[in-house]
Amino acid sequence: MHQPQTDTAIWATLLSAIWAAFLGLATYFIRKLQENSSVNKAIQAEVHRLKTVIKEHKDFWERCVKDSTANLHPLIPFTHVVYDEQVKNVGVIQRRLVEQVVRFYGYVDYINSFQELRGQYKTVKQIKMFNKMYLSTLERLVRDF
Repeated sequence: MHQPQTDTAIWATLLSAIWAAFLGLATYFIRKLQENSSVNKAIQAEVHRLKTVIKEHKDFWERCVKDSTANLHPLIPFTHVVYDEQVKNVGVIQRRLVEQVVRFYGYVDYINSFQELRGQYKTVKQIKMFNKMYLSTLERLVRDF
């Protein structure tokens, strides 16, 4: 015949279940913190890369405008794959960085959109105006960030 469990056995089972639940929750939250940290590092790395590339592009474009060779060079949009993937998780970005990150990527997207208008400026023979405005936009991003 089966003997009823003693109070000690019941408490041991209950404490084991509580401990297992606590460890499960702790593991979940530790993983979440590590994941959030990785997202922040990846976005900061991408911002740094874009700032460097855009600064170099601005310097190059200044020389091209000065040499009147800007029309000979293609404009390549600035990609931001990390941000595109993580924008839905903006809540994991460190609070002190959220506003700056969103503003920065807004500038980058504006520059990319402005690049697409180059052909229209050429069509109406206003390429010098485009070059001036484009350079000004690049300078502003470099200055502000």
